[in-house]
Amino acid sequence: MPAPTMPNTDNSSKHPSVFQGEGRGMVTGGACLFRLASGEVALVRGGAPGDVATIALSDRRRGVLTGELQDLLKAGPQRRTIPCPLAIAGCGGCQWQHLQYEAQVQEKQRILNDCLRRIGGITDIPLREALRAPDEWHYRHTMQFAITPNGDLGLRRTQSHDFVPITTCFIAHPLINRILEILAQPLARTILRDHASSIEEMTVRIATKGSIAAALITFWTNSGERRPLRRLARLLMEDCPHVVGVVYSRASRHVFQQQHQTPIDLIAGTDVLEQELSGHVYLIGPTTFFQVNPAQAAWLIQNIRQTILEHHATHVLDLFCGAGLFSIGIADLVESTQGIETSAPAIQLARRSTENADLAHKVTFQQADALRLRATQLAGYDMVIVDPPRSGLSTPLITALSESAVRTLVYISCEPSTLARDIKQLIAAQWQLLQVQIIDLFPQTAHIESLSILSRSPRSSTIPAK
Repeated sequence: MPAPTMPNTDNSSKHPSVFQGEGRGMVTGGACLFRLASGEVALVRGGAPGDVATIALSDRRRGVLTGELQDLLKAGPQRRTIPCPLAIAGCGGCQWQHLQYEAQVQEKQRILNDCLRRIGGITDIPLREALRAPDEWHYRHTMQFAITPNGDLGLRRTQSHDFVPITTCFIAHPLINRILEILAQPLARTILRDHASSIEEMTVRIATKGSIAAALITFWTNSGERRPLRRLARLLMEDCPHVVGVVYSRASRHVFQQQHQTPIDLIAGTDVLEQELSGHVYLIGPTTFFQVNPAQAAWLIQNIRQTILEHHATHVLDLFCGAGLFSIGIADLVESTQGIETSAPAIQLARRSTENADLAHKVTFQQADALRLRATQLAGYDMVIVDPPRSGLSTPLITALSESAVRTLVYISCEPSTLARDIKQLIAAQWQLLQVQIIDLFPQTAHIESLSILSRSPRSSTIPAK
């Protein structure tokens, strides 16, 4: 078979080139790497290892071919029937429902190992067995929905801004699906349809305390119009008592994320949830960062607690701390811990959680940019926990860690490529990678959450003043 030739880009070309290939393995981002008969490789959405299929090639960028699986000639041994109609329709929330769950975990292990070897330059990788999720379905406690012009709620199609209308989600907490049912009723549909031009998106956040689940709903608008939201809030809270609060932003979610200044206003009920986890109650607001899979978040805390005991840490700095998940969860094991976070609302709620738990004498919080910390600001801490965004750590922060007296670093990562890049720099600065472990927070998706532990010989340190 000749080498793949990409189709013309003019309007006369209606069909992409089609070639046969075999799936070799999943890659970062969720696609499957296919080896074509020509010898070239292509990234194919919807493919699985061992598949033999015809591939509709659609693009070539920087020498990388991409395409869609067209006809499955032979299913790979790890493939299964997709259970969710949304995933079949192309919803971008779940990329891997066509893989058996055990295969998902194995592929994540392989991807993480490959990134650490290829990007990080690590030959002897201390990769532990992955911690599988106790439930591969109904685990997600926070979800974002778009509002379609006809009043439907929808998710985004894979690599597109197109809507996929939603009635139920297989990975969402059951209470989220109950809210979707209410909003599919005629009155709610009418309100959403009539105001879809101003009500752009909706976020549903769930928290559990004991056996009781509670929901906080945020509507993202572009006009700040309150009247239809009051009607929706009344409808939701009457039909579902577990909805304890409805709030709204006077700007779209995109604008809010860019400016961080648009207020979140209360429509009805409360704007704070209580999440009970590992013996503590955390206060969570509409935009507070908190792990969406509490069951696995509890295992993250347990892993960090074990590391504290093994490394005899006494003073811990928790960077990118969000609502104080780790700062509060380890407080009983150490003499002091401080959390640092850029979000002022998150810091305020973390402080309230600490006061409610009578831990203010041991746990403190500061609003600051962790990426810009200097070595002098790390003085006195023997352990640092980092849970950065996908972009990873900054070079100044890595330099500060390496110039400080910190001897143990716990790195929670949601992106293996930036983790590998950062660990490479840390190893060059005399840190030693002791272990890496996947904590699978996101079944059915290609997202890879991991916990790494690094250490080095202790240096002189001065305990920070109280």
